[in-house]
Amino acid sequence: MAQTAAVKRMQKVAYRRPRNHVIIEPGGMTAYGKRSSWYPTSGFIFAYDSADLLTLAERVLALAADTEPEHRMDAIFVLNQGVIHWGSDMTHYLS
Repeated sequence: MAQTAAVKRMQKVAYRRPRNHVIIEPGGMTAYGKRSSWYPTSGFIFAYDSADLLTLAERVLALAADTEPEHRMDAIFVLNQGVIHWGSDMTHYLS
Protein backbone atom coordinates (compact mmCIF):
# COMPACT_ATOMS: atom_id res chain seq x y z
CA MET A 1 0.00 0.00 0.00
CA ALA A 2 2.83 2.41 0.86
CA GLN A 3 4.58 1.82 -2.48
CA THR A 4 1.38 2.58 -4.41
CA ALA A 5 0.83 5.77 -2.40
CA ALA A 6 4.43 6.87 -3.12
CA VAL A 7 4.00 6.36 -6.87
CA LYS A 8 0.63 8.15 -6.88
CA ARG A 9 2.17 11.14 -5.04
CA MET A 10 4.88 11.62 -7.67
CA GLN A 11 4.78 14.83 -9.67
CA LYS A 12 3.12 14.35 -13.07
CA VAL A 13 5.99 15.70 -15.20
CA ALA A 14 5.47 13.46 -18.24
CA TYR A 15 1.74 14.00 -18.45
CA ARG A 16 0.38 15.29 -21.75
CA ARG A 17 -2.99 17.07 -21.77
CA PRO A 18 -5.57 15.17 -23.83
CA ARG A 19 -6.96 16.72 -26.99
CA ASN A 20 -10.26 14.88 -26.69
CA HIS A 21 -12.58 16.50 -24.16
CA VAL A 22 -14.81 13.43 -24.18
CA ILE A 23 -12.17 11.82 -21.97
CA ILE A 24 -11.32 14.86 -19.85
CA GLU A 25 -13.86 17.62 -19.28
CA PRO A 26 -12.87 21.15 -20.39
CA GLY A 27 -10.97 22.69 -17.48
CA GLY A 28 -10.02 19.36 -15.96
CA MET A 29 -11.71 16.38 -14.39
CA THR A 30 -13.02 15.31 -11.02
CA ALA A 31 -11.54 12.20 -9.42
CA TYR A 32 -11.44 11.19 -5.77
CA GLY A 33 -13.56 14.26 -4.99
CA LYS A 34 -10.93 16.68 -6.31
CA ARG A 35 -10.64 18.69 -9.54
CA SER A 36 -7.46 18.19 -11.58
CA SER A 37 -6.05 18.88 -15.03
CA TRP A 38 -4.61 15.36 -15.30
CA TYR A 39 -5.95 11.83 -15.00
CA PRO A 40 -4.76 10.29 -11.71
CA THR A 41 -2.38 7.35 -11.63
CA SER A 42 -4.18 4.06 -11.00
CA GLY A 43 -2.88 1.45 -8.56
CA PHE A 44 -3.68 -2.23 -9.09
CA ILE A 45 -2.51 -5.51 -7.58
CA PHE A 46 -2.81 -8.78 -9.51
CA ALA A 47 -2.49 -12.11 -7.74
CA TYR A 48 -3.35 -15.69 -8.54
CA ASP A 49 -4.36 -16.65 -5.01
CA SER A 50 -4.73 -15.04 -1.58
CA ALA A 51 -6.54 -15.28 1.70
CA ASP A 52 -10.32 -15.21 1.24
CA LEU A 53 -11.59 -11.92 -0.22
CA LEU A 54 -13.41 -10.78 2.91
CA THR A 55 -10.24 -11.11 5.01
CA LEU A 56 -8.24 -9.34 2.32
CA ALA A 57 -10.83 -6.51 2.05
CA GLU A 58 -10.80 -6.01 5.83
CA ARG A 59 -7.00 -5.73 5.77
CA VAL A 60 -7.09 -3.25 2.86
CA LEU A 61 -9.65 -1.11 4.72
CA ALA A 62 -7.43 -1.05 7.80
CA LEU A 63 -4.37 -0.06 5.75
CA ALA A 64 -6.35 2.56 3.81
CA ALA A 65 -7.61 4.32 6.94
CA ASP A 66 -4.47 6.48 7.13
CA THR A 67 -4.17 7.11 3.36
CA GLU A 68 -5.93 9.78 1.31
CA PRO A 69 -8.35 8.28 -1.26
CA GLU A 70 -6.31 9.50 -4.25
CA HIS A 71 -3.23 7.65 -2.92
CA ARG A 72 -4.89 4.31 -2.18
CA MET A 73 -4.82 1.08 -4.13
CA ASP A 74 -7.67 1.26 -6.68
CA ALA A 75 -8.36 -2.45 -7.10
CA ILE A 76 -7.03 -5.91 -6.26
CA PHE A 77 -7.57 -8.72 -8.75
CA VAL A 78 -7.26 -12.23 -7.30
CA LEU A 79 -7.50 -14.37 -10.40
CA ASN A 80 -9.02 -17.49 -8.86
CA GLN A 81 -11.37 -15.63 -6.46
CA GLY A 82 -12.55 -12.23 -7.64
CA VAL A 83 -11.96 -8.48 -7.51
CA ILE A 84 -11.89 -5.99 -4.65
CA HIS A 85 -12.38 -2.34 -5.58
CA TRP A 86 -13.69 0.83 -4.00
CA GLY A 87 -17.38 1.65 -4.23
CA SER A 88 -18.56 5.04 -5.44
CA ASP A 89 -17.72 6.58 -2.05
CA MET A 90 -14.04 5.67 -1.78
CA THR A 91 -13.78 6.55 1.88
CA HIS A 92 -16.12 4.00 3.42
CA TYR A 93 -16.45 0.69 1.65
CA LEU A 94 -15.00 -1.81 -0.76
CA SER A 95 -17.01 -3.79 -3.33
